[in-house]
Amino acid sequence: MGKKELTKQRIIDTAIKLISSHGFNATTTALIAKELGLSEAIIFKYYGDKQNLLRHIGKLAADQIFENIALIPFLKNVEAAKEYPLREFLRSIALERLEFVEQNFELIKILMVEMQYSEDLLQLAQKRVYAKAYEAAGAIQQIFAAKTGISEQRARVIFRMWLGAFLSIVIQKFLLQVEFQPGEIDAELEDVLDAIESLVELSGPADSQGGNRP
Repeated sequence: MGKKELTKQRIIDTAIKLISSHGFNATTTALIAKELGLSEAIIFKYYGDKQNLLRHIGKLAADQIFENIALIPFLKNVEAAKEYPLREFLRSIALERLEFVEQNFELIKILMVEMQYSEDLLQLAQKRVYAKAYEAAGAIQQIFAAKTGISEQRARVIFRMWLGAFLSIVIQKFLLQVEFQPGEIDAELEDVLDAIESLVELSGPADSQGGNRP
């Protein structure tokens, strides 16, 4: 990587760190330049202004994190894990996603927060992220329905319960910054899986018309 590209990457990395910590409005180009020990003019030279820098970061998040790094390998992992028993299948997905969020939280936070105020980022997320995320959730739901053998409607409802419980853990840990004790998240995931297995058992197998047997 040449000096120019290295400098541009340093600007992006520093901007991500500061925006994640302080928010977009509080992160000025002067603050980014000070953190880097560079002239503010260097940032203007490569990115024009702060809005353009934010668009670049948003595109980076959508392209590299959500699409290339997150969703494409995730779909492959889902395909590889579909032979697991139901409990192991759901556990492996939950743990893999928790690890992904932890490793990429700064970029995810920027995209999720700033797209509420930036029409450009919102459109980018709708175009590049949402369709892929919906595809991933649909693939998991289909495998879930096949593994449980219950009606499609019941499988959809129970799957969404599992997804909601998992997202609750993500929100607590990463957005609300709840401090979990060692092993507490694993224990909570196991409790959720216990509940899901109980609901599946109560639902019973689907009959040939797509309903549930009494």
